[in-house]
Amino acid sequence: MNINDILGRFSILGSNQDNEGNSYSRTLTLTVDHNNRINAKWTIGFDQTQHGTGFLEIIS
Repeated sequence: MNINDILGRFSILGSNQDNEGNSYSRTLTLTVDHNNRINAKWTIGFDQTQHGTGFLEIIS
């Protein structure tokens, strides 16, 4: 596995882990920058976006 294996746009279906258990549908987009840093964009509904960055470490 390498960093390019996890890049892309993903549709996520799930449910909250609270007492109500409301279901949701979201989009996660993973890209990579020139430093091989993974950029994550988590889109929630139509009006909320969260961003994060990180690195992939493969342990064999």
